[in-house]
Amino acid sequence: MAPPRAPRHDSGLPYFKPPYSTITGYDMNTGEIAFQIPTGETPDRIRNNPAVAGIDVEDTGTGNAVTMITTANMLVYSDMDHDGETALLYAIDKKTGEEVGRIEVPAQSRYGMSILDARRTSVHHLAERSQAYGDGLPLR
Repeated sequence: MAPPRAPRHDSGLPYFKPPYSTITGYDMNTGEIAFQIPTGETPDRIRNNPAVAGIDVEDTGTGNAVTMITTANMLVYSDMDHDGETALLYAIDKKTGEEVGRIEVPAQSRYGMSILDARRTSVHHLAERSQAYGDGLPLR
């Protein structure tokens, strides 16, 4: 069963203005928003849509709900690449929201992630019901 999606125009574009999915980081000392970033990249189905031909479509995010985990310095989340087929883990600086790395993984994480050993440089994510993957993102 496919996950529900936002209603779309006949053109295939969502009714709502982008960004379609975001991560918002807060400064816990002040309560102010430290950063807000779109998750993933603008999908090709939006970037290449004839309805936006000639328009500079900024990063909209994929519109997917993402699983994420934090380390001492980073936020790691799982989403699909702009092609809609390549699963990636993104590493984000927790203070600035800047992307510090990304790696391709066998499948998008749907059930959560964990760090089994913080001294190692791996994040384990459960992508399918019984398949766990260990991936080498720099955790420090």
